[in-house]
Amino acid sequence: MLARRRRGILTLTFLFSSVASLGLATRHRAHAQEAPVPLAVDFSRSLGPVRTVANGFLIHGVPPPEEYVAPLKPYLWRVGVVDPVVYASAVAVGAKVQIVVSDTWGYPNALYGWPYHDWQAWENHVRAQAARAQRFGMTVQWDVWNEPDLPEFWAGTWEQWLQTYVIAYRALREVDPAAIVGGPSVSTPSDVGSLRAFLDFCLASGCEVNFLSWHEFESPQIASIPTRIATARAVAQDPLYTPVRVREIQINEVTGADVEYSPGHVIVAFHYLEQGGADAAVKSCWSASDGTSNCWNGSLDGLLVPETYQRRAVAWAYWAYAQRAGLRFETSSGDPAIAVMASAQPERGLILVGYSGPASSSSGSRNAALAIRGLGVRSDVAMRAYYLPNSGTAPLAAPVQVFSGRLLVTGGVLTTEINGLVPDVALLIVLEP
Repeated sequence: MLARRRRGILTLTFLFSSVASLGLATRHRAHAQEAPVPLAVDFSRSLGPVRTVANGFLIHGVPPPEEYVAPLKPYLWRVGVVDPVVYASAVAVGAKVQIVVSDTWGYPNALYGWPYHDWQAWENHVRAQAARAQRFGMTVQWDVWNEPDLPEFWAGTWEQWLQTYVIAYRALREVDPAAIVGGPSVSTPSDVGSLRAFLDFCLASGCEVNFLSWHEFESPQIASIPTRIATARAVAQDPLYTPVRVREIQINEVTGADVEYSPGHVIVAFHYLEQGGADAAVKSCWSASDGTSNCWNGSLDGLLVPETYQRRAVAWAYWAYAQRAGLRFETSSGDPAIAVMASAQPERGLILVGYSGPASSSSGSRNAALAIRGLGVRSDVAMRAYYLPNSGTAPLAAPVQVFSGRLLVTGGVLTTEINGLVPDVALLIVLEP
């Protein structure tokens, strides 16, 4: 990798020598003819305080040691057990806890089958879980059922699932009148009709949906996350549904198996989740290449190497996201597959760039031109740039520094060229006076 200054403009040129096949070289030459993708950051246009709500995790089994989790500043842990030890681990790193009640029951329960086979057994089970949480002083959210639209998690009808929800809601509220209960946590984004049907049912049945949730796994649909969140929020805010009391919109599983190790996809997902105003988001987990599951092998949903807890590149993307503090600022991109996020404290600006993969406007590597505005009367700034490759399951000791130096600011604008940006990579850029 090379970084060089030319005629007052910083150029970051990424040379992937380890994969410099003829096909890759040809593709780079082809895209060299395209105009660079315009990227922009404006530090004079604040979007308000930073909200790092997308760094949530699915926690199964024993979580990794606190020293490996705390630097990621997790916002939400989604767990399948009422366990005071797991709860204490979450609280220790500042995370909220969401318990998936269906995980505590089973798919199906070994003794009772599905809830609709024995409604009383289901009600008793839910009440017992709530009582256990209360006994240990646990303040949690309750997600009634995981992905009831998939046959491996639900064998009944939609109507039977609605009954499952309302029975659980009433049992939870009997034990704790302030219990936070939500769903439906379906595996694909809900359309307006199904959202309204769910809320209509609760409106008629006297139940609440304190968080409205679904999962996002399809990479090509990532740029339309804000639209789906806006649609869901518009439905939830319909005055008709005021008694249902929807407080949050959650994407309580995100990232498909095809991109689970991709730093670039993570940054792009974070960008669109924040742009859409998601109140929480949780990383999904999938099967590992060795036949184990990243849900159960202590890898923090694939971010860490099991047992050794070495960080993978995707973990560094979560770490970079957690470093954001202070205020968020306006950004833009000429390609929906390339996202830019910016934040600043009084003495530091932080910019994250992610490339999630080919969009309709591109078919591989891209060149980009990043214009950083709102730098005031400064004549120069110090810049450090770090690169996060998609290293898959291999550990990455630290983000790879590709530039460090002072750069001139002309008319309050700093222009940076990024050449050879390939899918799945991310950049971390730090600006200081």
